[in-house]
Amino acid sequence: MDPRLLLFLSLTTLLLAHTAHAKVTKASATVYKAVSSESDSVVAMGSIEFVDDSSGQVHISGRLTGLQPEGNHGFHVHELGALFNNCMAAGSHFNPGGKQHGGPKDSERHVGDLGNVVADVSLSGTHFLNRVFKNPHPPQPYSLQASGNAVIDISDTIVALNGPNSIVGRSIVVHEKPDDLGKADTADSKKTGSAGKRLGCGIIGTDQH
Repeated sequence: MDPRLLLFLSLTTLLLAHTAHAKVTKASATVYKAVSSESDSVVAMGSIEFVDDSSGQVHISGRLTGLQPEGNHGFHVHELGALFNNCMAAGSHFNPGGKQHGGPKDSERHVGDLGNVVADVSLSGTHFLNRVFKNPHPPQPYSLQASGNAVIDISDTIVALNGPNSIVGRSIVVHEKPDDLGKADTADSKKTGSAGKRLGCGIIGTDQH
């Protein structure tokens, strides 16, 4: 076995074992742009925070950059806490129940199925004036600026920070394409949502002791 993979698996095992001894209420991940080798430059795309709100939900919040503007991007927890080989080392979607892929609100879904995050488009101030004043005279010029930023604000009742559905020690992955939520009649849709290649990933960890 590749010694790097063995190291990542060992770290994942330690992180998962930690959750058996202390209740985790908060975790986080720094998401890095997918790289093909260890010699490639490491570029952070953003950070994600996971908070157990004690009501049976985990609130997921954060911000990502470097995405295709005005587009949906599949967003999932994957089974392994490993980042190399263009994030392929993270393995498949976290799916302890052996279910088909689905959307966050579906009963048939992977634990790691968090749907999509949406990258934005920034509007200039003059465009805002046009929207507010309904075609002012004289007309005001406006422009669109592609930003490719995604603000994440998700609450989910299936992912957990403790117990068999714990995502601590696993990876959060953002994909190139939209997740079709398993609605297409193809094998890939039922497995991955046809979300395409992995743009970035980060290991979900906690500093609680």
